[in-house]
Amino acid sequence: MNLPSAGNLGNIPSVPACIRRYQPRTMPQIDPAESLVSERLEGLMCKYRRDVATPQLRSCDFLCRWKGATVALHVKRLVMTVEAVEPPPPSIRALANIRRPVLIGIWSVPGLAAGKLSRFARLVREFTLGASIGEECALRDENGALEARCRLLGSWSGTHAVVAVGADGATDRAAERARRLLRRARAQYMPRVPNVVVICGDPGATGGIELAVLGTPVERWDAIPLGGDSVALGRANDGFFSSTKSVEPQAVAWLPLVDGADTHCSGKIWLPESVRSPAAPYIDLMSHLCQSIRRRSRRRAPRKS
Repeated sequence: MNLPSAGNLGNIPSVPACIRRYQPRTMPQIDPAESLVSERLEGLMCKYRRDVATPQLRSCDFLCRWKGATVALHVKRLVMTVEAVEPPPPSIRALANIRRPVLIGIWSVPGLAAGKLSRFARLVREFTLGASIGEECALRDENGALEARCRLLGSWSGTHAVVAVGADGATDRAAERARRLLRRARAQYMPRVPNVVVICGDPGATGGIELAVLGTPVERWDAIPLGGDSVALGRANDGFFSSTKSVEPQAVAWLPLVDGADTHCSGKIWLPESVRSPAAPYIDLMSHLCQSIRRRSRRRAPRKS
């Protein structure tokens, strides 16, 4: 064995240099969505295992034990880019005077001329008074290019219309992304246990998530209206629950990723219409998970006396 002489000891790299040479360039980042769910599960004193393999060679994010039952949680993150929306002109704001309790989603290309917006507002007013929930109308230029669009997104308990400028396009984008996440989560289902898809993200994405989970709002002429409504409302068969047939119980929950101190972050839960036992352990776990409070307190250094 040839040992280095005193003259060439300088060619031997130091121990810290060797460590730096074999150290990964980037440390693995912690998913904020999984971190949020883990934090809330620990706050509930819920026992769980992480990244449990499924028989389909997929991975279940959290396999929980709650009130004697096993629940599989599949965590996804949905973060939307917030686009700047210009204040609506008076012609668009005046649509809120329509005496029909519906939510009108409005989208238009930036810098659309005031004359075209006024013409579009008249079109929307006529359309809203006679259209069904889920239908849309559009304004196009001479070449057929889309300039503005309106969609009746749903109904509410008021007496007049509510105008949401830019909400139509944002809801569509959130719904499309939520559909992709739900399909990926469905491939990770654990057999013989309830499966819950937990989507964490921006509060502004809940409308799109609900659209992807339950389906497009439609008017049901084969059902009896509730309350004082003239038309019964329902959902089309394009939702996650309608298209995904599961032998095991399933649910979808949403948790907001919100930064701030002492912020009450209540979530939301969607269940299939076939659920007959709302007191099931997996529903109870999600109810506690969505109602918990995430608190971030900044610790101040003690003052020196």
